[in-house]
Amino acid sequence: MSILHSQQTQALINRLVGDEGNLHSLEAKQFTEFVRHYFHGAPYEDLSERDLFDLRGAALAHMELGRVRKQGESKIRIYTPDVERDGWRSKHAVLEVVTFDRPFLVDSITMVLKEMGLKTHFAVHPVFAVKRKSSGELEKIASPLNADFMDGEFESFLQFQFFKPSGADEINALKARLLHTLQLIESAVTDWPVMRKRVGETAQYLEQEMKRSDNAAMEDHAEFCDWMKDG
Repeated sequence: MSILHSQQTQALINRLVGDEGNLHSLEAKQFTEFVRHYFHGAPYEDLSERDLFDLRGAALAHMELGRVRKQGESKIRIYTPDVERDGWRSKHAVLEVVTFDRPFLVDSITMVLKEMGLKTHFAVHPVFAVKRKSSGELEKIASPLNADFMDGEFESFLQFQFFKPSGADEINALKARLLHTLQLIESAVTDWPVMRKRVGETAQYLEQEMKRSDNAAMEDHAEFCDWMKDG
């Protein structure tokens, strides 16, 4: 992003947070912080072609989706926004996700949409520092750089706008695939420390066997295991 576009994006975001009306039960300060970080990395061209009313409404809707998220839960919403029902509008279908921050989230979700023939027209995927009550209710949310608390977790808020699915069956299929994909990512992240430990143990075993049997070939295998463990 060029300096000019960065300045233009910041000016647009300043206009977004300049009107904090209709925030329901949300605190204005918290919503302002959310909006600033929510759109921070979005290209200016993508933001400038959308109405400020709809950008603000999209951020508010996504924050409301993440207002309650239980431990280990991934929240997914797929809908076509309506002003009267949702407080904003879009000519495309919208996917909102709130989940633990994990590697490969954006690429994995993009791949699912592409494989189902759903072309993406707009996307934002900020990561927030979040503190929740034991019930999962949102207590604090902030940009990771501006968070004034250390006992929270990092959560990803991902929004994709894409061509509307053909009907309820395609929407349900998309949601099922997304949930499965998120579960696979979580399993990979959870299993990684165990796998890394097992590879390290294998490397130690090979090194001991190499010394015992004077088999030089095992040195390459042990070095490969160490490389995998450290990589």
